[in-house]
Amino acid sequence: MSAPRQAGSGRSTAYSKCIFGHIACLLLPFWQCAHAALQTPDEAAGATAYVDQLIDPTIGQEDIDPVYREHIEQPQGRRYLDVRLHHFSEDRSGQGASYENGLLVNWRRETRNYGEFEAEGALLGVSADPGRNEQASTGTLLTLRQHDFAINNNWLMQNSIGIDRTWFDPVLASSYRFKLPSTLLVGANSQLSSSAGDFRFTAGHLGRLDSGQVHTFETTSGRLLSAGFSKAPTENLHTGIQLVHVDGASNVADHSSVAGVLEYRDSSHARRYQLHALADTGGAAGFWLDGDILNGHWRHRFGAFRLGPGLLWADTVMANDLQGFYARADLQTLRYQLSGGLDYNSSNLDDDPLQNGTRNITAFVTGNRQLNRLTGIGGTLNLRDSHSTNSTAGGGSRIIRLTGHASHRFKAGTTRLQLQLADIENGSNHGSGSGITWDQSWELKRDLLVSSTVGYEVENGAGNDESRFTTGLLAHYEYSSRLRWDVNVNWIRTNNDSSGINTNAVNANAAVLWRFLPGWEASLRAGFNDARDDSSGALAGTDFAGTERIVFLSVRREIASGRPFERLGSNTGKAGYGNVEGVVFFDENRDGVRQAGEKAAAGVYVYLDRNYQKVTDRDGRFVFAPVTAGEHQVSIAVEDLPLPWGLDDESPRTLTVNVRERTSLAIPLVRFDE
Repeated sequence: MSAPRQAGSGRSTAYSKCIFGHIACLLLPFWQCAHAALQTPDEAAGATAYVDQLIDPTIGQEDIDPVYREHIEQPQGRRYLDVRLHHFSEDRSGQGASYENGLLVNWRRETRNYGEFEAEGALLGVSADPGRNEQASTGTLLTLRQHDFAINNNWLMQNSIGIDRTWFDPVLASSYRFKLPSTLLVGANSQLSSSAGDFRFTAGHLGRLDSGQVHTFETTSGRLLSAGFSKAPTENLHTGIQLVHVDGASNVADHSSVAGVLEYRDSSHARRYQLHALADTGGAAGFWLDGDILNGHWRHRFGAFRLGPGLLWADTVMANDLQGFYARADLQTLRYQLSGGLDYNSSNLDDDPLQNGTRNITAFVTGNRQLNRLTGIGGTLNLRDSHSTNSTAGGGSRIIRLTGHASHRFKAGTTRLQLQLADIENGSNHGSGSGITWDQSWELKRDLLVSSTVGYEVENGAGNDESRFTTGLLAHYEYSSRLRWDVNVNWIRTNNDSSGINTNAVNANAAVLWRFLPGWEASLRAGFNDARDDSSGALAGTDFAGTERIVFLSVRREIASGRPFERLGSNTGKAGYGNVEGVVFFDENRDGVRQAGEKAAAGVYVYLDRNYQKVTDRDGRFVFAPVTAGEHQVSIAVEDLPLPWGLDDESPRTLTVNVRERTSLAIPLVRFDE
C-alpha cells in the first residue's frame, strides 16, 4: 500500500487525461475510499483498463484477518463492565460461622466530548450464627468518577462523587521519609488543570471502610473541606499548597492545616530536592527536607526533619514531636549490589518532664555479589539503638544483627542458606540470638513451581528466652491459560521458656482459578488455621485460639468492547476535541461566497495538517472528526484539480478548533482562463 498523498504547492500547466487513481486507506478506522478513473483514448478504443485491487470492493474481502475485522467493526469509544459475586464464610470452633455475600461492579465508558466515566459499586450482606455474637448487617459503596473532561481548549477537569479519598498534589503528599496520608470520605473531589496550574477541591463527611472481604463504607463523625493549588513555574521547579479544615471529628480537635512543597529537579532528573512545610491552627508546625541524587551507578538519598508536638493533618495524628536526619546510598550493577544507611531521631522536643523522650539510631549495610551464573552471596549488618533521654525513665535497648546468605542453582533447583547472629540488650538484660533458614525452589516441571522453607531461631538472656521452628511449602501449577491452582502450608512451633507457654500454629490455604468461558472467571479459596497453646488463654497478639475454616468463592463476568476514538490532527498540547467541516465549490463570480447557482466540487482531496486526508462528497463537503483542539492547517491537492480551476492562494489555511464546537471552512475554486 502506498503512502498517503501530500498536498502539492505547485500546479501542472499541461492538460493531461491520464488516470489518477486514489489508493484506498486501510488504516483504522476502516473506510473504503471511492475511486474515479478517466479513460484515455486507448481505453475508449477497447484497451483493457487497469484496476487497482485495493480499490476494487470485490477483491480481498475474504483475506482480512478475522481478529482485525472484529476490531474494526467495534464501535468507537472503549467500554468496560466487570461484575463480581462473592461468598465468604468463616467457621470458628465453639463459636459458629459468619457469612458475607457481596456484589461488586466496575463500569467504564469513554466518550468523545465529556471524557471517560467510571462507576464503582459494592453491596454487602452479613449474617452469622448466634454463637458468633455478631449482628446481621448490610453495607454499600458507590463512587462515580469523570476523567479528562475538557471544559474548553485550555482547561481539563477530573471529578468524583461518592466514596473516595481526598485528592492532593502527588509531590506534596509523598516524600522518601514522610507522607501526608489521604482521608476517606463520602463527598466530592474536583481538579481543574491548565497551563496556569492545578486546582483541587474536596468536601465531604469522614468515614471508614469495614474489615470484610467486600469493603463497604461507614460514615463516622466529622466533616472535611480542602482546597489546593500546584504549579510548575519552570521546567525544573514544582510548587504546591494545600489547606484542609476538619470539624466534628471524634479523634482530633477541630482544626485547619496548611501544607506546602517546593521541589527542584534538574533537566536530566538526576538531582531532586524537596522542601516540605506543615502547620496547623493549634500552633504546631514542622518541616522536612529530602534530597535524591543519581550519580552513575550510585543513588544517594538524604534529608532532615523537625515535626512539632501535636502536629495534625486532616483527621490524622501523623508523626510528630520528632526531629532528626537520615542518609542512604545504593549501588546497583549487574554483578553486585551495595546499600548503606543511617537514621537518627529524637523525641520530646519541648523537654516536657511528664513525657519520656527517646533517642533512636538505626544503621545498616547490606551487599550482594553474583559470583557466577549459578552462585551468589550476600549479607547484612544492622544496628538499632534506642535510649531514653529522661534520666528517671528506664534503660533502652540495642540490637546488633548480622545476617549472611549464599545461593546456588543445582539441577534440582535453587538452594538458599541464611545464617544470622544477634547481640541483644534490653534494659539491664543482655542476651543473644541466632538462626538458620533453608529456602529451596524445586524445578520439577515447567508449569509446576514448588518452593519450601525450613527455619530455626533462638533467643536467650534478654528477658524473653524463646525458640521458634518454622516450615512451609508453596506450590503453584498453571495447567493452562484458563486453569491454575495454588497451595500454601505453614507450621510454626514456639517454645517460650520465660512464660512456660508453648504454641503451635498451622496455616493452610488452597486456591483455584478457572476461566471457564470467554469473559467468565470463577475462583475458590479454602483456608484452615489452627492456633493453640499449652494454656487456657488465647495466643499473644490474637483474639482467637482454636480452629478456623474459611471458604471464599467468587464468580466474575468481564465485558470489554469498543475501540479508541480516531483522533485527527497534529498534537497541539490542548485538551479536548472538536470538528472541522467544510465545502469546496466552483466560485464562478470570484466573490468567495457560494451562490445558489455555483456547483460543488466533488472528489477533491482535502488535507488536515498535511497528514490526514478526506475526499469531498458529491455536495463538495468534507468532515474531519474528532480533531484535537487548537490551531490546525487545511489544504487541498491543487495538482489534481480539473483545469482550468485552481486557488488564488495555494498556502494552507490556518484555523482554530474549539472543544465540542464545529469549525466551518469554505474553499472557493476560481478559473484561470478568464
